[in-house]
Amino acid sequence: MKDTQNVWPAGSQVGSSTEDRGTSTFCDGNRGEVSAGMGERRLTRFRGRLVLTVAVALFVSAFLQGCSGSFFSGPTLSSMYVTPASPMIATSGTTQLAAYGMYSDGNQSKISTDKVSWSSSDPAVATVTSPGGLVTAVSIGTATITASTTETIPSSGCSVDISGGGITKTCRSASSETVTATATINVTE
Repeated sequence: MKDTQNVWPAGSQVGSSTEDRGTSTFCDGNRGEVSAGMGERRLTRFRGRLVLTVAVALFVSAFLQGCSGSFFSGPTLSSMYVTPASPMIATSGTTQLAAYGMYSDGNQSKISTDKVSWSSSDPAVATVTSPGGLVTAVSIGTATITASTTETIPSSGCSVDISGGGITKTCRSASSETVTATATINVTE
């Protein structure tokens, strides 16, 4: 028959006692006096902590998923602007506009062209491609070019009410908001 040896974590009891109290050798090499039920009490405490940890993790996971993950959402679009803001273009000339966003975390960046809709207040003076933002001057005058994008605002979270022996969770859903910015196009000869 082959001898097998158990591997125990540091501080675990390796030897055993035949009496209520005895001397045991621990994995760290130390010897000490232990009572017979010491290992079982440690194991019971460990199992209890493990069950509690798993229960808390499952509750938090379910809670966050029920709130659409709003705790981990990124910054939202606060406002936007168009560059150049007031270009002058000769008749039949073109200029490229770009939309930039300012976000709730203070950062700024260009908004992807496929996420921006463009329109002209007077297509007889200037037209604009949408998506794209390329302005073409048609005739002398002034036109306002509007850029707009729809931003999804994540849910504002959940509230939990514990009353009357029950738990009620109320979550607010995500919403969308249209953000716009304009540029004034001056068409000259």
